Amino acid sequence: MITRDKLKIYKKYSGDINGWARVGKKGELEIMNDDDWTLIDELLQNLELVEKGLASDSFKSQTLDKLNGSCDSEKTKQELKSLIGKY
Repeated sequence: MITRDKLKIYKKYSGDINGWARVGKKGELEIMNDDDWTLIDELLQNLELVEKGLASDSFKSQTLDKLNGSCDSEKTKQELKSLIGKY
């Protein structure tokens, strides 16, 4: 599940999973795992395709369903969407 705390960590390392894995603090590594990071990367990439109109209707629907099922709140979804194209 993606939370605002996980997005904060993602932003701190500018979306660089290797930097996080190498120098991440113990508490950050306990909050987030590789699967969380990969899910954020995937959603950002897919949402960017949707936003740019480069996705089919079914891909858009699948992406939005995954977004809705992967975030713990509406604020988290909005914060995730605000990261599109930044990392």
